[in-house]
Amino acid sequence: METFPEKISVAVFLTAFMPNALQEIKYPDIFKEVIYTYGQGTKGASTNFMFGPRYISSNLYDLSSPEDLALASMLARPIRIFSADDMSKQMTMSKQKYESVKRVYIIAELDKGIPKDFQRWVIEKDSVDDVKENAGSDHMVMMSRPQELFACLQEIAGGA
Repeated sequence: METFPEKISVAVFLTAFMPNALQEIKYPDIFKEVIYTYGQGTKGASTNFMFGPRYISSNLYDLSSPEDLALASMLARPIRIFSADDMSKQMTMSKQKYESVKRVYIIAELDKGIPKDFQRWVIEKDSVDDVKENAGSDHMVMMSRPQELFACLQEIAGGA
């Protein structure tokens, strides 16, 4: 959005962190069951994490099908940990570019990974043009409520 704002008609944030909120983020208590790994990344030593299987099943895919949960568990990979300082150095969001793009946030009503009150805090810190709510969905909306998500995305695209 910062690099090519003219090529994006609308940005959709689906139960996600938003760039401006990263400046003062207060992570929810999501790191209860985390597996840490340490290794060499392309830029030197790195710390990575991934959610454990119990956390994935009870907080991210808790309303999804057993098949989707099984696939997600098999495909889980570590994620590099970035500090708030790393993020602020790598991301600069300007009014002329980032903020010129229409932004819509979709709240996942029953998300335990990023709880609804935390999603609302993110929206407050990084203003959006519209907020939609996907009722009855867990964190993985595309798995737990795919038809509802598709309808919501169609509605957003129609208004873009």
